[in-house]
Amino acid sequence: MIVLLIAPLAYQGYARGLGIEEVKSINDFAINGTMPQMTIYFSITPEEGLKRIDANQGREKNRLDMETLNFHQLVREGYELLIAQSPERFRVVDASQPMQAVYKEVLQLIQDTLKQNQI
Repeated sequence: MIVLLIAPLAYQGYARGLGIEEVKSINDFAINGTMPQMTIYFSITPEEGLKRIDANQGREKNRLDMETLNFHQLVREGYELLIAQSPERFRVVDASQPMQAVYKEVLQLIQDTLKQNQI
């Protein structure tokens, strides 16, 4: 099962200033105790991430893509804060690597997690 609950904490809770704990309480209610066994964070500077979005002409831009560099820096800070609070839950992947290297690293992380959990 894939559970997407970290992004709202970084985007709405931290970058938009709604409060991480407030957004977390909504998440906790919605997921009813279901927590991911692993959260993969793709680490890349906001500048590089936005540059890649601009370079990808085939990709439709969404409202988050249109946010300021400062907003994206706050999102990154939010993720880094969450990782520092629960480092055992996160696997950080250097997303500035070539796509094939990122793919291989993520595949290995998933395979290791499946093996550890005998799935």
